[in-house]
Amino acid sequence: MPPTRPSSESVKTLLLLLTFVWAIYTFVWKEHVVPSFQEPKIEINSAIEAVGDADSGLIRLAIKIKNTSLSSVELLQDNWALYKLVRLKSGTEKQFLKRLGAFLEEGSTSGSIERSSIVKPGALLAAGSLDLGSLKSGESTSFSKLIKLPPGTKEIYLNFTIPFSPKARSTETDLVLQWEYDRNDGMIKPLVCKPGLGVATQPAKRRCYGHFSQPFRQWQKQNNIYSSKVNESFAVQSRS
Repeated sequence: MPPTRPSSESVKTLLLLLTFVWAIYTFVWKEHVVPSFQEPKIEINSAIEAVGDADSGLIRLAIKIKNTSLSSVELLQDNWALYKLVRLKSGTEKQFLKRLGAFLEEGSTSGSIERSSIVKPGALLAAGSLDLGSLKSGESTSFSKLIKLPPGTKEIYLNFTIPFSPKARSTETDLVLQWEYDRNDGMIKPLVCKPGLGVATQPAKRRCYGHFSQPFRQWQKQNNIYSSKVNESFAVQSRS
């Protein structure tokens, strides 16, 4: 007997099935399932340049942020801060090797260490927040601001921290992200705070927790919070 040829209806059914499988892969697996397995990431590029002559004291701070992950991310309340860079004496060879070992063990992807001097952030010069909203996959946004530095400033240190999370996150928390200036070391640090209830005539004080505390880590876990940061030093040079 001659081989039986598939009917046109069978061919149509097979084509419809293949189309359905392809649609599932493209619009469900590829667009939703795969991104859910990938850790969200954002890329930060920063630059500082002097503006005008040497006496103006003006610099331009430029920051560009790109969502390099496959899913959208929500950018939470960020903080950028400029500090005067302080150089301390390097100390002994043994102290340098100890600092070098600690730096390498930390595995930092940015920053540096010097033999001839120890660099650290000094006095706070300027600070602010960008309030950037959200970014789709592959989308980027940029920020630029003019800042006037105190006379004689030669080197500055930029600290920029931006918490972020996937678009869908838990809201089952009464803790709110805030930033606070630490008078002990002169740095701006993140906190999570629970607003005080109290009464109108005697409002209660808010209760806050630092970024190394258990409530802070629990808030990060509950809300699927990630964080990206930049710590860079710049020499301030005037335009020719």
